[in-house]
Amino acid sequence: MGEFGESNVGYDSNMNALKSTHLCLSGDSARTLLGAAAGTTSIQEVSFDLNLSTTLVAIDGDRFRVGERKGLLQPLRNLAKEDRKVFRASGSPMAELVETWEPMSVFEGGYYQLVATAEAPTVEIDGVQMHITSGVGPFAAAGAFAATVVRPGDRVLDTCGGLGYTAIQALLRGAVQVDSFELSAAMLQLRTLNPWSQWDCGGRLHLTHGDVFQATVSLRRGSYDVVLHDPPRQALAPDLYSDAFYLRLRDLLKPDGRLFHYTGDPRSRSRSTPLARSVLGRLGGLGFSGRVEEDVQGVVASLGRVPWSRRGRRH
Repeated sequence: MGEFGESNVGYDSNMNALKSTHLCLSGDSARTLLGAAAGTTSIQEVSFDLNLSTTLVAIDGDRFRVGERKGLLQPLRNLAKEDRKVFRASGSPMAELVETWEPMSVFEGGYYQLVATAEAPTVEIDGVQMHITSGVGPFAAAGAFAATVVRPGDRVLDTCGGLGYTAIQALLRGAVQVDSFELSAAMLQLRTLNPWSQWDCGGRLHLTHGDVFQATVSLRRGSYDVVLHDPPRQALAPDLYSDAFYLRLRDLLKPDGRLFHYTGDPRSRSRSTPLARSVLGRLGGLGFSGRVEEDVQGVVASLGRVPWSRRGRRH
């Protein structure tokens, strides 16, 4: 998994990924099924939930069979041409025979689509990828973000929920509650389609469709142990990088509260002043102490004396 380390999602035994009722396929899984049908590869377990789990599949003439459901092999030829798009079986999730597939995408003020990785799917908006995928899966990267600051028993504010990976990882690490905000209706719709977003959080994840900048006005001061801030690019959401917003986050945190702020690669040469260093300096002027964590491409800060290390040690 590169610098981010391994994806460890087994901390909370009370949480489980819910089995998707819809069959979902990547191009790679479609190619596996077609290869088995042609006799060029041996049949093996195939993922119908985008790498969350695998299922034994049987080939029966011009069809494949998974559990009580069957699907035509011929439509998979178009899916097999795709390396990035992912698809969901059209029609009722209880249909006995799957004949057509549809891309897992939404068009609403832009083109949003789920994109295959070797782990959980990422999301693209008008061709711009929203997750780190180089050397790490999106779900594992979210786990690394959460691990920088989340401790068992924490109440967490997740400012930009996206597909829910960071909130889920915070809960897997023992957070007792995560309040998550997501402004985009299209993103929320993709979230309902994505199997990796369907974790049983036992009522501890409170998701709100709304603008977190506006919401912070009405949230109770000093009510959070942790803020997880993974905003869109600064050009798309400048208010979420403003001193006014950082002051609101400061007020919402408890006296020893902790903040993880994703900024992107601090070693990038695309900016004359790396964003991470700029964010760190501005947070310092607002009462935070912190440091740049290059391996998770963000800033870890605290209102206490010493920020909490991603490895669970104080520096």
